[in-house]
Amino acid sequence: MKKVCGIVVVLLIAGLAIFAAGCGGVKISEILENPGDYATKEVSVSGTIVDRYWIDFLGVKAGAYQIDDGTGTIWVVTDVEPAEEGKKASAKGTVSTAGKVGDINLGTVIVDMEEE
Repeated sequence: MKKVCGIVVVLLIAGLAIFAAGCGGVKISEILENPGDYATKEVSVSGTIVDRYWIDFLGVKAGAYQIDDGTGTIWVVTDVEPAEEGKKASAKGTVSTAGKVGDINLGTVIVDMEEE
């Protein structure tokens, strides 16, 4: 009986560790160091907004914000108005290289998958 309880406890701890690791998303530095490994894959990142651009003109809504998680910064392209600079934010989307907004080359970006 003690053996079974020990196995159950180990499995619960392992499951919680795996769950906790998945909740934090991917480190931005990992995406930037190996963009090919993440290309076209869905990722989640969290951090602080350090820069943002937003256009809402004649029904066209588009923008980008740069998020910093402490390991690096990455631009998130979105059609949902981002929070102000200095605010905490999370982004979920697909990694793409050579992202552009107008004439601004953003390099490796996350294309936000949120819908209004």
